Amino acid sequence: MKVYKQAWFWLLVGIVVFLINQLPFLTDMRPVMYDEAWYANTGYNFSQGDGFLNTVAGTRGNSNYLLPTLTGLMFWVFGYSLFTIRLTAVLCGVVTMIFLHLCMKELKSSVKAEIAVLAFFVSIALFNTIFRFGRPECASLMCMAGGIWFLLRYIQEKSWGNMMGLSVFTFLATIGHPYALLFFALTGTWLLFNTIQEKKWMNLTHLILLLLAAVAAIGSIAWVSYVFNGSGEDYVSTRFSISNIWVALPEYLKECFISKHSIYMIPLFAVAMVCCRSQNLRTKVLAYVALVYLTIFPFLFSTDLMMIGLGLDYVALISTILIAPCVDRIKDKEIVYRRLAYYTIVIYCLTNIGISYHYNYKVKYEKCNTVLHKELREIIPEDAVIFAPIRQYPLLLENKCYSDHYWKELPANYDYVVLNSQDKDVYENSIQIQKKLEKYELVYERGTKQYGVVQVFKSVSD
Repeated sequence: MKVYKQAWFWLLVGIVVFLINQLPFLTDMRPVMYDEAWYANTGYNFSQGDGFLNTVAGTRGNSNYLLPTLTGLMFWVFGYSLFTIRLTAVLCGVVTMIFLHLCMKELKSSVKAEIAVLAFFVSIALFNTIFRFGRPECASLMCMAGGIWFLLRYIQEKSWGNMMGLSVFTFLATIGHPYALLFFALTGTWLLFNTIQEKKWMNLTHLILLLLAAVAAIGSIAWVSYVFNGSGEDYVSTRFSISNIWVALPEYLKECFISKHSIYMIPLFAVAMVCCRSQNLRTKVLAYVALVYLTIFPFLFSTDLMMIGLGLDYVALISTILIAPCVDRIKDKEIVYRRLAYYTIVIYCLTNIGISYHYNYKVKYEKCNTVLHKELREIIPEDAVIFAPIRQYPLLLENKCYSDHYWKELPANYDYVVLNSQDKDVYENSIQIQKKLEKYELVYERGTKQYGVVQVFKSVSD
């Protein structure tokens, strides 16, 4: 059999294309996101043997401890840099693609169907963004993909081994980000009803293991928060509320069907709707779970409007897997219809990757972080205590850094103060420290597109 007719061959092709999309200019492709620095600081402290401590913001960003663990391990191997932070996310994307391949294999999808799934994954901006930035969703989605693989296996063969795999990935995905737990709660509910319907009471012991994994995940998140933040209340748990639903729901619907996310959410919504009519039980279960998740998410997590769009990440991953059975249904159609469908998929994926390239390289790209890291390191010694915008922290990982997001009482003095013009008048900490700049002298200034003017001030007492 020819190599290009093998599914594993296209998996390798997909991974190569994905890495070509992600790795070049990884450090400079985009400015640092606030949460990247937040989680990277916890990863840095973990790598230093200080546990899941957050020192750059003083608290939070550490109880979802899967990504900080992975980032800390990557720091040991590749050193302390923004590149390492983002490389962690990229490798999570590669592992996710492997799980997608295993899901396709479990569903006995055709090679064409797997090509369509992988092409969609590597081309749309959503996944390129998730698996480029050092945010917790990259680790959570990776583990949820592993959980879906074991779920498909368990529906087919209700064994202890498959339930053990599902339970392990439930735990890992949840400590990555608790939003993933909603998926496993929905699938667990379906498995419970299926067990009752089939009257296979011994399978209830399997579901107890799944429940224990979920409880252990939430308990460990609360424990980490208690140990390192002084409170067992996790930041994500404060978003679990229906109190703001009438404000959140319009924003959520806008994210789904009107914003830039609609480019892929509308097709994925259609895919899930089509798969609800599938004769394949496993396909139908995934489709209904995706639609229920999409529907109830804004009702359950209505508090923080800035986070409301993150529910789409999990729906998108489930629905991407469902592209395969949709493509396999096309093969039974007339040849003209098949060709039209295949050409549409190809054009759609190429258009999406073209848009991403234009946005990344023409709109957002600036060789900024690499230059700033080099020049700031030449000025600021590693043992210096500094104040800096949280977005500059990944360029100064080994410094004792207090940021504009610091929640506790700040020190009175610093060896160096770093400011950027985009953030300095936004956050109270930066506003207050500008009032004390007479104690410092300007030693560095550079204009950038990503952060505005970056300035470094040195204490005049040195």
